[in-house]
Amino acid sequence: MAVTVEKDIAVQLKSEADKQKDLVSKFEEKLKEYHSKMKKQNFHQFSTGSLEANKTLDVVGEDIKVFEKEVKDFEYFSVMFGFQENLEGS
Repeated sequence: MAVTVEKDIAVQLKSEADKQKDLVSKFEEKLKEYHSKMKKQNFHQFSTGSLEANKTLDVVGEDIKVFEKEVKDFEYFSVMFGFQENLEGS
């Protein structure tokens, strides 16, 4: 019975796994873009001052929390669909 079910859903599983892999790739690109933008943030400038720098860092901290949640979701799906090795270097 379980083998029959696996065969019945194999195409959907592969399709969903491919979607998740694509989402991981897009997420990695989004992180690279964010990293590039971070280098241009005002907290890197001494003239910004500590108050303004801290405000910007607070926003960055919130962004990082969102990214961390997304990473946990991707880790969950990578285990579910069997492509953990794709996340190892990410």
